Amino acid sequence: MRTVKSMTGSITSSLAGVYRRLRQFVHWVVHRNWLKLLQMAKLVIEIIRDTRNLLFCTQSRVACKHPGCR
Repeated sequence: MRTVKSMTGSITSSLAGVYRRLRQFVHWVVHRNWLKLLQMAKLVIEIIRDTRNLLFCTQSRVACKHPGCR
């Protein structure tokens, strides 16, 4: 692979370092079961958002067929 020199060093070495750190982070997340925790947190947030939308939804006046609506 051809390296490109810059003011901060070679791009390939910095990309290799980023890739290595990313692999370490993913391994840590999987090893500590953080992935499942993050998925559960995402699911809880989606449930709360859907519940809020159902409870506090504002219908447009055109769609409202109730006799009391104007």
